[in-house]
Amino acid sequence: MKNEYLLDKLNEAASLFSHPISRTDLKNLRKNNVGFPSESVYESRFGSWNKAKSLAGLDLIPKHGAGTERAGRKKYKEKWLLEKLHEARVFLGRDLRRNDMKDLCKLKIGFPSSDVYENRFGSWNKALVIAGLPIWKKSRSPNNRNVTLHLRFEVLERDRFKCQYCGRTPQDGAKLVADHIVPFSKGGKTVLENLITSCFECNSGKKDSILDILAQKKKASQ
Repeated sequence: MKNEYLLDKLNEAASLFSHPISRTDLKNLRKNNVGFPSESVYESRFGSWNKAKSLAGLDLIPKHGAGTERAGRKKYKEKWLLEKLHEARVFLGRDLRRNDMKDLCKLKIGFPSSDVYENRFGSWNKALVIAGLPIWKKSRSPNNRNVTLHLRFEVLERDRFKCQYCGRTPQDGAKLVADHIVPFSKGGKTVLENLITSCFECNSGKKDSILDILAQKKKASQ
């Protein structure tokens, strides 16, 4: 692998996080089989992890940052926790399972673990009810709206990590999701060809209309 390719992939991985990417972040991405080189490749090629990040033009994590974060961490507010549940549901494009929040928390992109909800609200399902969200029920149909983390990454990678409605990217502060082009409620399938990259704001604000979505997609491509 060429150095340029490795640094491009490192920048691509960093764009998925709202904080300076760490070795653990990259390791967690690889666990989800999303096609990134391992952290050991960067250390072997560039001499150290921080040197690889520096060559890629990425911010380094300050020393003792984790301890400082723990010391300054405040108790989560209930309103914020419930908002994050809604955000996670849009992010995944389906009803939430307990393990979803654990996986999102491991990715370190700003979501609390399901343990936080159980401690605060008494149980995971009770937290969902208070948030006004449906309790996840396993679907026997292969045509469900679930978007796996691996499929979501394929969609984002194909669309170059850019919202296809407004053109924003993670560098602009956008949180990207995989959105159905033909809405699931209108018979759309959860397959790569029927998914498109959307930012959280565009996904939350759009109507559940095929014509509206196609019109926005056409406008974004102009």
